[in-house]
Amino acid sequence: MSNEDEAFLERIKEAQNFDSIALFVGEEVEDEDSEPEIQQAQEVGPPPPNPFTDGPVDWNAMLGVAPANSPAAQSSHQYSSIAQAQKQTNTGITGMEALAAEQGLTMNQIKN
Repeated sequence: MSNEDEAFLERIKEAQNFDSIALFVGEEVEDEDSEPEIQQAQEVGPPPPNPFTDGPVDWNAMLGVAPANSPAAQSSHQYSSIAQAQKQTNTGITGMEALAAEQGLTMNQIKN
């Protein structure tokens, strides 16, 4: 080890008040033997249902939402989609009859 490295380790040792530099050489430091704390078990309630043996999962109950056919769900729009929320527009060409009707014409007037 170079003199510079030894000086650096000496400064670390002095700063941490160690009697040896065992931590830096790879020797193991033994901790004091102390008794582990004994923790009391807590009651957690019944185990969750098993979907493989107890039947299908009620996802509405699991997620805390109202079923899709309930009045509360229909009024909150939680089951609606973006397509249902958007205003319906007629941007595509639906046919010559529809275009003629928009202009107040009949197909006979267009053909002639």
